[in-house]
Amino acid sequence: MKLRYDSRRFNRFLSLYFGCVLLLAGVWYFYSLRLRVAVPEALVLFTLTFLGVFALFLIFRCIDGQIDTDDTAAFDPIRAFIILDFLFLGVQLLIVYHVPIKPHNDLYYVSHAAKNLVLYGPSAIHDGMPAHHHHYFYTYPNNHMILALLAGIYKIEYTLTGGLSNACPIFVNMLCLNFSLALVFATGEKLYGGRRAFFCAVKCLCFIPMFTYIPYFYTDSMAMPWLMASVYAYVCWRTGLDRGTLHSRSARATLTLGLSMLLLMIAYKVKGSAGLLLPAYLCDILVHNPGHQNKTARAAQMAWLIVVFALSAKITGTLLVKGLDLNEKLLAEYKFPMIHWVMMSASGDGGFHKADFLYTLSYSGQAAKTHADWIRLGQKLKDVPAFIVHMGVKIGRTWGDGMFRSAHYVPVFQHLSLRVLANILYFTVFFTTEWTFIEEGRSDKRLKGHSDLIKLALLFLALFLLLWESKSRYLVTFLPLWALI
Repeated sequence: MKLRYDSRRFNRFLSLYFGCVLLLAGVWYFYSLRLRVAVPEALVLFTLTFLGVFALFLIFRCIDGQIDTDDTAAFDPIRAFIILDFLFLGVQLLIVYHVPIKPHNDLYYVSHAAKNLVLYGPSAIHDGMPAHHHHYFYTYPNNHMILALLAGIYKIEYTLTGGLSNACPIFVNMLCLNFSLALVFATGEKLYGGRRAFFCAVKCLCFIPMFTYIPYFYTDSMAMPWLMASVYAYVCWRTGLDRGTLHSRSARATLTLGLSMLLLMIAYKVKGSAGLLLPAYLCDILVHNPGHQNKTARAAQMAWLIVVFALSAKITGTLLVKGLDLNEKLLAEYKFPMIHWVMMSASGDGGFHKADFLYTLSYSGQAAKTHADWIRLGQKLKDVPAFIVHMGVKIGRTWGDGMFRSAHYVPVFQHLSLRVLANILYFTVFFTTEWTFIEEGRSDKRLKGHSDLIKLALLFLALFLLLWESKSRYLVTFLPLWALI
């Protein structure tokens, strides 16, 4: 039997899975409130959040119901989006001007190394690192691309002003978030039309990181426009085939699909989890069958995706290693194996644990590190009941924070009232998504305004974060994509 990702069975699975995630997220949210205030106050704040979500959800449902039935020509979605975007830009500029940030943890290591790279050359990128991160860019090659991007930004600033500050990368980060919002509208217009695209843009601004991550110029927001640009190019290709404006064998169709993969590769090099869009693309071609093509044509398109992505990623990785003047032997010795992040996530709250980091660091070479991490992972999996509880905590912690850890990285956002507001907006979008899955699971008709590709990407992200080290911050890059559901 042919599997269709928009079938009732698939949507029922999504509604069941994300319903459980939503429940655990709510429990974690209450727990996070309890850590800050007494139980009675936590109950009051939780109740206010619930009432706020319920009221806003009803408004969202009312708007959603009017989108396809309102035939008045008074509403111009393009003009409305331009106004919305200018308002967003104004708020962004206020935040940039008033919110201070002192980079720490990974952002500090990367920005500090980028400044050293501009001032003193590649040999200085590890200067000033803490002892346990003496070989940081050998241990974490996933940060090579963000280092190169920040170095390029700092180089331009240094050439123009003769000095270095965080103002320039923060401004670029602001543009990344703004451009991502524009791509949400553009992609939504391709998929659903202008009215629903505007509603998608409004939902995107309900995610508080669109504002609070402006001063935090790390991989999460820096990868966002590349990911959204890839989705936009892919949707242009797919809708072009569906509407007959593109032919699958034309040079334009091939180049559009290849461009989507190049953009995705850049997003992946900045933020590794962005690579989850590749299997989503492959499944979408397999299931959706754009242009109603035969199996050979679809197989050729899937092969083209894989080849362009893999080849460009390999070439880019090699160029980054050479450009940063890194030693291949040291890279092989200090680089952490993929299993490290799975092992580290299998206990505690599923996030970073310094003890696990130091454990892997103590072994030399890929083979020894991999073997040691598999042993430690096996030890963590022995206590099955404790591991089940751990997975529940991990899911709740990942999906139950409407602030997405922004208050941790930018301390000025620690106000409790902002946390409550952020969670009202976040859980409204989450519950709206869950309601969509429930409706599509009950109906034979494919509801307007929903894409198999977006649902697949969200599902792959959820499954990936079950296995990997996870924080709520890891959702940030995908938030504009989530707004399109």
